Amino acid sequence: CTAFFCVALIEEGAKFLYTWYRKTTSDEFITSYGLVVVALTCSLGFASLENASYIFHPSSRLSDAFETALARAIMSVPLHACCGALIGIGFARRRLKERDPSKKDQVGFVGSILFWPVMIHGLYDVVLMIPDALKHIPAPQHYIIERAGMFISSICVVLGCYLAMS
Repeated sequence: CTAFFCVALIEEGAKFLYTWYRKTTSDEFITSYGLVVVALTCSLGFASLENASYIFHPSSRLSDAFETALARAIMSVPLHACCGALIGIGFARRRLKERDPSKKDQVGFVGSILFWPVMIHGLYDVVLMIPDALKHIPAPQHYIIERAGMFISSICVVLGCYLAMS
């Protein structure tokens, strides 16, 4: 619940709301491509703030901060970029449908844009939260769970990239 509702839905919802705000306030000046860029930059802004909060955490040592920065650069930044691109692409597709009177569909506007970004981001976060939730497990099994989690979170990033490009 924490990963999907407290993290993914709030983050992706904020990206959605900002992109929607930019679309409605400057609709005549922003293109479909511009919607993708707006959502992508908003998403990367979230990733930057999140990364800074992890790296500059008061209890973080320099070596831990470097490892955290490297891991988040490899995994978290592409995930946020994919989710932002999916939101922007959803708005761009919606905009194209609005221009074609035969394809107007008002039902499911928010859900259709937010479904995949929230699912991918939520699954990514669930997998990363599992090792902390299972700290009572002995070290060898804990190590296996962490590696499996990194593998599954990598698949989330690849799935997000695939959905954004298709």
